[in-house]
Amino acid sequence: MIEPQRPDPETIREAYFKEMSRIVDPLTQQAFQYVELGAAYAQIGLKWSYLLNGGALIALPAYLSSVSKDNAFLQVSPLSIKIAAIGYVVGLVLSGLCSLLAYLNYGAFKNECLATASLRAWEMNNTFYNEQTSEKDFKAGVDSAEKLVQSANRMKDKTYLTSVFSVCGAYIAFFMSSLILVW
Repeated sequence: MIEPQRPDPETIREAYFKEMSRIVDPLTQQAFQYVELGAAYAQIGLKWSYLLNGGALIALPAYLSSVSKDNAFLQVSPLSIKIAAIGYVVGLVLSGLCSLLAYLNYGAFKNECLATASLRAWEMNNTFYNEQTSEKDFKAGVDSAEKLVQSANRMKDKTYLTSVFSVCGAYIAFFMSSLILVW
């Protein structure tokens, strides 16, 4: 009788690492790209929204000094000035919140990629090494990784929507404050 020939463990290990790098490495690289994108996006968002609201807030005293009581056309009520200044400050706060939420959103994308990579690695370990894990343990591991992916997706949805509302609020605060001064 001919005994079946077992594959060489070194061959299995090489095939395993080759498949692991083919499947898991792109996900981990994408995860770290999301971290870099999140930081870059948050910096750009802060820069431009602070230029709008912060620049307007800084320019407000110069505008007020140009408005004189002698010129009836350029008179602005003190209440309008206070409301405009408050609007610019609210715009600055909302801009900061938007940048923070954008960074958290990219972090959720990163977590989703890493959880998916973990799930793929778990499946590959069981495929290549055919471990004697029970069906119950395998299902629990897969369910755990899938819950991580779902949690990251929920986080992405929440931070994205809140970020959109806060950036809209920041720009609305800027424009409304500017309109108050013009009226």
